[in-house]
Amino acid sequence: MGHRYLPLGFGDFIEDVERSWVQARWEFYQQYMDIKMPLQDVPAFEPFRHLDPTTAAYDKEHNRPPQYWRDMTEEQVRKEINLGAKIVENFPWHTLPVNEVPQECMDRLRLGARMIK
Repeated sequence: MGHRYLPLGFGDFIEDVERSWVQARWEFYQQYMDIKMPLQDVPAFEPFRHLDPTTAAYDKEHNRPPQYWRDMTEEQVRKEINLGAKIVENFPWHTLPVNEVPQECMDRLRLGARMIK
């Protein structure tokens, strides 16, 4: 995994992974860590969506059923997975900002640098 804004990274190098999936995973982590955004709508988070205030408000505003994933048939889940795969593969990842480092990231980097010294 590498940082989107800086040449930092860690982990194993896997050559047979499509770049779009790595970028999608990074965006997944970014959204997961951003408390201003709802949790991703994935089956693993469904039991916990009501516990996160941002997600609960989002779900209420969008009339999301509490058991959205649980009530799906296997065929519906497969369709959702296939649709998600097409979105990831066709998303214009190159349009995301890469040359600009958000101020909040710079502030965290400065804090981290002081802690290391």
